[in-house]
Amino acid sequence: MTKLVVCTLIVAISGSSVDASVTFGVSPTGDVHRIDLQSGATQLIANTGNEWIGATNSDRAGSLFATPGFDDLWDSVYRIDGATGIATAIGSYGGAEIKELAYDSTGRVLYASDQDELYTIDLTSGAASLVGRFFGPSSILAMEYVPSAGGLIGIDFATNNMYRINASTGRATLLGNTGINRIADIWYDQDSGILFGITNFVGDVYQLNPSNADALFLHSTGLHITGLGGVIPSPPTVLLGLLAMMSPTRARRS
Repeated sequence: MTKLVVCTLIVAISGSSVDASVTFGVSPTGDVHRIDLQSGATQLIANTGNEWIGATNSDRAGSLFATPGFDDLWDSVYRIDGATGIATAIGSYGGAEIKELAYDSTGRVLYASDQDELYTIDLTSGAASLVGRFFGPSSILAMEYVPSAGGLIGIDFATNNMYRINASTGRATLLGNTGINRIADIWYDQDSGILFGITNFVGDVYQLNPSNADALFLHSTGLHITGLGGVIPSPPTVLLGLLAMMSPTRARRS
């Protein structure tokens, strides 16, 4: 009976525990960073040697999807391992110049932007399929799937406007202006329900309201980040404590 309880606890805790507000950030110089967007703490994981222009959560824990920039010819979607920084190409877009990604983990759909059009990306082949034009914004370089806001949210790099994007047609609806220049990417923390944004070059972090585009400055990382994505599992401190409490040695003492 004791063994069954321990196994149940392992499955329950390890499957649901994540570090709130902790994600990965990628840069045009190839760096992959671990970033706590709430506190501003950062850690360099590795340099991949690629120029990264966009990123998002992936279909695997502890990793992210990323898309390369001009130097790598926007050729393929990659999956980056958050522990090692190893980047693995999934497959060619087929000619589309993808610059940003957003992943719907519930529907298991990877969305992409070439700035003024919405695409979906095949998770097996990497092929890009056109959904439709945004009809308004021309530089959607920051995009995220936000369930609490009803789906895709994008920010126009040129105007600082925030939009809700129809995932079926690609058409964008204006929500408001962030008032923040050069937001390079946005990331939604499912634990806290907070939408974060990070600026290009200096890495200023903001909390964003996905309903009206209001922005609250939090801190600066000082990093040149162009893409955010991926959730890292929490250290198993609670699990270790439970296992210690239920160890044979402790049981004999009681």
